[in-house]
Amino acid sequence: MRPVRDFQYSRLAKYYDMVRISDGYDREARILKRIISRNMTSNRKALLDAGCGTGGHLRFLVDDFDCTGLDLYEGMLRVARKSVPEAQFVRGNMTDFHLGRKFDIILCMYGAIGLVRTYRNLQRTILNFSKHLAIGGIVIIESDSFSNSQTPSPYMNVMTAEEGNTKVAKVEYYRRKGDMLVEREDYLVATTGKGIRHYSDLQYVGVFELKKTMHMLERAGIEPRYLGAVLYRDRGVLIGIKRAQSVPMGARIKL
Repeated sequence: MRPVRDFQYSRLAKYYDMVRISDGYDREARILKRIISRNMTSNRKALLDAGCGTGGHLRFLVDDFDCTGLDLYEGMLRVARKSVPEAQFVRGNMTDFHLGRKFDIILCMYGAIGLVRTYRNLQRTILNFSKHLAIGGIVIIESDSFSNSQTPSPYMNVMTAEEGNTKVAKVEYYRRKGDMLVEREDYLVATTGKGIRHYSDLQYVGVFELKKTMHMLERAGIEPRYLGAVLYRDRGVLIGIKRAQSVPMGARIKL
């Protein structure tokens, strides 16, 4: 079967959370709250989750923050709106979204930053985060690119899950190609009365060096600090505090 690019974020969105750790979002949200409370001097509450996916983190943050979710894929947003009706959700690209307001907290979790794919787009994304971040606000970016224990290449894995009358098996095969990770993921979905369906997804994910990413944050007026693998061994967390105005959106950041 010929894979469809980013298929898991559109038609397969309803199965996305079935093949995650069942308590992952709850646990991660508790750690995020601690990071925010320890690094923000104010109690401001406006929070943006960029690349929010199905809204899994927001489900456990919405009681404490004024939450907005941003995602490029309408399939993910449909799931998120049902899962977290208390939050607002907007369709947009991390590189160029315009929400017309400032946020006190911007999250970019679960390696979503890699979906911008290139350093040029990473620069645009960080400048856009800075434009939307209030002075004294915090940005939190999580990626396995930042960890010393990166996912090996090639990497293979199999996951299975069951929910109601549906069973899902997901097979992953990742390989490194320059500054990109090529990810092939195949799904077998068995549903009572419908048989078995096969879907194949292909993704190209940017692999960004920690030092270069921190440099971009600094140039955007955000003071960076690397927290390490505080969520998972193979995923690093980078935070930044907005201290000053960023360089202009059209400016070139030398790498």
